[in-house]
Amino acid sequence: MTTDATRLLERTRLDARRATRRFVEPEGFLDALAKLLSSRAVVLAGPTGSGRRTAATVLLDRLGGLHLVEIAVDDEATLARHPVAAKEGYLLDLTGADEATVEQVKAALAEFTATLDQEDSSLVVIVDDDRAAGFDAVRLPAPDPAEVLKAHLEGTEFDPLPTEPPTTSADAVRLAELLVSVEDPRLVAGAFHHWKARLRKEFDQHEDVPWRALLLAAAFLEGAHQDAVDAATDALLAETRYEGPRSHPLAGPGLAARLAGVGAFAGPVSFAEPGYAEAVIDFAWAEFPALREPLVDWLIGLSATDGSRLTAKVIRLGTPAVAKVVTAWAESASRWRADSSRRRHWTR
Repeated sequence: MTTDATRLLERTRLDARRATRRFVEPEGFLDALAKLLSSRAVVLAGPTGSGRRTAATVLLDRLGGLHLVEIAVDDEATLARHPVAAKEGYLLDLTGADEATVEQVKAALAEFTATLDQEDSSLVVIVDDDRAAGFDAVRLPAPDPAEVLKAHLEGTEFDPLPTEPPTTSADAVRLAELLVSVEDPRLVAGAFHHWKARLRKEFDQHEDVPWRALLLAAAFLEGAHQDAVDAATDALLAETRYEGPRSHPLAGPGLAARLAGVGAFAGPVSFAEPGYAEAVIDFAWAEFPALREPLVDWLIGLSATDGSRLTAKVIRLGTPAVAKVVTAWAESASRWRADSSRRRHWTR
């Protein structure tokens, strides 16, 4: 059972080494560091994709000697009730928080900061630009994306780039990671743009629902056995109440050929193109709003066999969908444990 107290103790360790390795200091960073040194807490604001989380992690790391963790609060598990340990550096990201959570953090910040001082700990809070004034935040403008890309590609040469220059720090980091990790540079541009042009063309050419259902099942279950993907395709067609013609089990091409038709390899199902499965999911979620509710219900039904594989893909669907799926998975797991316990009791 998850309580407010246990939620307050849920933390994620921050990877300071990765954050500092290629960090480009934005204007205002030293002001934020000075404020953090003097008052134990600082609130950062900046545009989306500007590297606010990286800057927050580096700020805490610059203090030295702290155990760095990200914490989470909400309007029930509040900042005022959050425990403070000695020599810890806390990051609290409010960019996705609702107004009630933002207000309770604002009200509790001064008292929480006093507790930080007693424990020789520190806190960095991240807010959106439109909430900055209420916190007396230090605004960090985005560093030059070209400088971020250069820092992340230090020691490598890519001239010319296989795509247009990035426009945000986040895109610069993502492009650098693709350039370093993708062996075929011809695939970098497509992956950088989430394969949107290719997917739009593919969906225009394949309007038949079974083809699209197989592609989606392969995308969500990438890495699973081809039979699991085939069964998930049938389940998706059933969940979406598809009433089209059903082929005879021996009719048409085999499963490997059908998977090849959606651009996937059979066996453990996979795609050759980097990031293609994630791009398929993003495209379908954005372009077919009426699919969202049955898609979430379908994902809930898949949890019994592929919950761990699906977790990273489900996160892409956004907070409401994630909450519904995770809650259903947790309830299903709880019922399974209870049933299993009863069966063991009956067999004694």
